[in-house]
Amino acid sequence: MAPLTLPIFPLPIVLFPGTPQFLHVFEPRYQAMISDCMNDRKRFGVSYLDPASGQPHPEPGSIGCVGFINGVDPLPGGRSNIVTTGENRYVLEEYVAGDTPYLVALVEEFDDTPDQESLEPLAEAARAVFRKFVGLIQGLSHEEQDNLTLPGDPKDLSFWMAAALPVDPEIKQKLLEERSTRERLLFLQDTTAWVLEQSLDSLTPRAAASPNGNGRRPPDAELEG
Repeated sequence: MAPLTLPIFPLPIVLFPGTPQFLHVFEPRYQAMISDCMNDRKRFGVSYLDPASGQPHPEPGSIGCVGFINGVDPLPGGRSNIVTTGENRYVLEEYVAGDTPYLVALVEEFDDTPDQESLEPLAEAARAVFRKFVGLIQGLSHEEQDNLTLPGDPKDLSFWMAAALPVDPEIKQKLLEERSTRERLLFLQDTTAWVLEQSLDSLTPRAAASPNGNGRRPPDAELEG
């Protein structure tokens, strides 16, 4: 893929391809960025930045995701609520000097490495455990349970699950960086099962004595890629 020049929006969240993200834009520099994007390609880069890291901006070599602006709801004072959809992932190559108040960078888009074996059995196993988790949440919230429609394509499913799963953003960032659909699905299947177990444990008296009863980081949360 050809390199792109994109405005960069550092955020403490992770955007995944094919998934929506609602954002409240209030800083003047990012108000200007959204205005410029709407007058151009309606695209900017979302790069994860841990607020506790002390870093002023995402480092070159970090992985982010292109966000397409689907709509803007203007608010008083130049603020706005926007809805974006993730497109391709990218490697942030280098920052580009300019006169904009926001960061601009040269990025290189990439995709997963093609897998030689069928991923459908693994994808179906991941769907099954995720449906159990959603069913539990719906039951606890007394929501009307309906048939959950999950993406059919294994790669799309992996990004959808990664966006929906309640785990730390650092884990989500690792999932974004992973270039193997298979490894991402394996990790998500195991992690969803762990989250489901933790949720069930929280409903029992023994959860009060467990330090992991409300944990969001599964043990040994590592990806191969």
